[in-house]
Amino acid sequence: MRDEDFDRLAARTNMRAATLAMARRILVDGLSAAAAGREFGRPRDVASRAAGRIRAEAQREQSCPECGRAF
Repeated sequence: MRDEDFDRLAARTNMRAATLAMARRILVDGLSAAAAGREFGRPRDVASRAAGRIRAEAQREQSCPECGRAF
């Protein structure tokens, strides 16, 4: 994911700065969830959920506003 895309998607969430930084390491920098979790002192599943929240925003961006189905 590009840095600009991440910033746009992250702006729609109310995630804390540290959680966003962990998600950025996974989605932009390509780090694994386990490695990002270790880097931030959090479990792998927390890191994975943080990245998943940003991915969900990306999915919503590509969905039909009327029915919610992906294009």
